[in-house]
Order: sequence, then C-alpha cells, then structure tokens
Amino acid sequence: MKSIGQAEVVVPILLGMKKPVHVLQHNCSVTDIVNMAAITVVEAKDK
Repeated sequence: MKSIGQAEVVVPILLGMKKPVHVLQHNCSVTDIVNMAAITVVEAKDK
C-alpha cells in the first residue's frame, strides 16, 4: 500500500473491539510514535 499509494504508513490499529488498540512495534521511529500519539488524541477528543 505504501508504494502504490505513495502514503506514509502509520503503525497498526486494531479495530472491531470495544475500544481501539494502538500497537507500536519495537523498531518504530520517533515519527511513528508522534503519529500514533496524534491519532490517539483525535480519537480521545471525539469520545
């Protein structure tokens, strides 16, 4: 998807549970952590 869509890949988010679960891999970068934190803040703000 990254190469086809030329988009930035954000770490996995598990759906279908009562609450979303955000997963950071052991080898993630600082950018990955910041992106996931931003997604988490937006989701928390919406609830």
